[in-house]
Amino acid sequence: MKKNEKNSIKSKVKRKKLNKKSDKSDTVDKKEQKRTMKKKKLFLEQFSKDIGIVSLSCQKVKISRETFYQWMREDDDFKKKIEMIREEVPDVVEDKLMKKIMVEESERCITYYLDRRHKKYKKKIDLGLGNGDSGPFSINISVKKNDDNNL
Repeated sequence: MKKNEKNSIKSKVKRKKLNKKSDKSDTVDKKEQKRTMKKKKLFLEQFSKDIGIVSLSCQKVKISRETFYQWMREDDDFKKKIEMIREEVPDVVEDKLMKKIMVEESERCITYYLDRRHKKYKKKIDLGLGNGDSGPFSINISVKKNDDNNL
């Protein structure tokens, strides 16, 4: 065999080895991607159950908060799903509050609800301002924008 042929054969062998290595790394990457996708799905389910508490969900799914925030930065679809869950949280919490009020007849929850939802039951604060009588007191604040965009 000539020297050129030997070099050619050696280079073919090297290329095959390199291709095998890259095939293995592709397989590893695909496994990693599958594992990550499963973790993300599991996290989203847990996040919904934990009504949007990041640290609790991370702990239960066994990922770091760092990983969660990395997913948020790098995966727009994941971020959108997280935002959707966060938007649903107030509804879930309100449903639980209403259940406590209607089913369990919790006085504490009833008081909480009325304090925040009905004018008649809202707590009144006396600022001690005015002419001695505790009549109604109001403050009007207005912000005007100047032409040169300074407030």
